[in-house]
Amino acid sequence: MEKAVIIENAGKFIKKKKVLDRISFYVKRGEVFGILGPDGSGKTTLLKIIAGIIKPDEGKAEAKGKISFVSSDFNLYPDLKIRENLEFIREIYGIKRDEFSVKKQRLLKITGLSDFQETLAGNLSGGMKRKLLLIAGILPEPDIMVIDEITTGVDPVSRKEIWEFIEKLKEDKTVIFSTPYLKEGEKAQRILFLEDGKIKYLESPLKIMEQKGTNSLEKAFLKIDDRG
Repeated sequence: MEKAVIIENAGKFIKKKKVLDRISFYVKRGEVFGILGPDGSGKTTLLKIIAGIIKPDEGKAEAKGKISFVSSDFNLYPDLKIRENLEFIREIYGIKRDEFSVKKQRLLKITGLSDFQETLAGNLSGGMKRKLLLIAGILPEPDIMVIDEITTGVDPVSRKEIWEFIEKLKEDKTVIFSTPYLKEGEKAQRILFLEDGKIKYLESPLKIMEQKGTNSLEKAFLKIDDRG
């Protein structure tokens, strides 16, 4: 078993508050790994440590391979068209034009954005913006995709389309995503549930559901909370 990400005793302080409390886990190469927890539990901080955007104050974090971080915030240029934003990504990563053209057309078709290439990014709906962020993250062909709450605040139809897109494009990539939605945790092979910066659960969603005798992660956690 090859490990794509290794986190050992990682701790992080923000404004003297401990947001991650010496946590340890690993992510296998090619695994779909979910990081769940309520707002303020440390999910985004942990993803940023995995992606190398910030460093832990304690312990260590190691990721093996090329990483792409897809933020929950729209961080592309709102005053550029979809086509122009993607061309900007091509230039940053030095993607060959022929290769880029094939990838771009495929991704736009899958996401349903082909007819919106001349639309300003700032004028897109919330769901379309998230799809554009994912395209920008996939174009450089990363080994590890780190995706932060990509479906938060979008309508149910867009949420479903976004997950279909991720599943189609995963291929042999390692995908690490965060979400506050327990239902989305079922899409992972393993989940890590954070609470107050600590790991409360680290297990396969299927195993958790099996142990609690339920057919959904939401029901399983309700049983866990009732017991607590």
